[in-house]
Amino acid sequence: MNTTGFRYPSTQDKFLVRPIVPEDRAILDAAFKELSPQSKYLRFFQSSARLSEYQLSYLSRPDGVDHVAWGILDTSFEPHHGICAARFSRMKDNPEVAEAAITVVDSYQGQGLSKVAFAVLNIVASELGIKRFRHHVLHQNSVANKSLAKLGVLNSHVETGIYIKETIVYGSASEMPNDPQLDGLREVMKFVEGQLK
Repeated sequence: MNTTGFRYPSTQDKFLVRPIVPEDRAILDAAFKELSPQSKYLRFFQSSARLSEYQLSYLSRPDGVDHVAWGILDTSFEPHHGICAARFSRMKDNPEVAEAAITVVDSYQGQGLSKVAFAVLNIVASELGIKRFRHHVLHQNSVANKSLAKLGVLNSHVETGIYIKETIVYGSASEMPNDPQLDGLREVMKFVEGQLK
């Protein structure tokens, strides 16, 4: 599997998709500050001005097996701007399940980057033997809830106002549900498969 990264086609061919490494602490810190208070709350359930030292250390030091993290960079800036972070952490009590999360900086939303991140997470997780993703989503995060519904939620319950949902991990585009609403995501999955395998 290619773990060095790849370019995602855009109008300027400026998006670089690659694993997050410890040297990305400053990029992660800067990207978090670019999120609006609403985005911080919807994705992190808090609206802190910055990530804590613990959070930065954790997010920038994935082990590549039980904790995997990839990012998308805008390379038209120097230093490069972090614009998307995607990660999953394997559950200790159930190694075939991993908690997954994707965050896209506000000014880059609507460009299909979350689909790229979703594809990467699914393909990598499948290679590592993970069968399901667990998602923690606030009720008011309608975009995330609608997206998960299209994928087919296996298990769902509520804990202290947070939906906890599980979806199947798709190792390839051919494994995805045959639903016209997923055609765009399926095409992105095919592209990412070609880059990673």
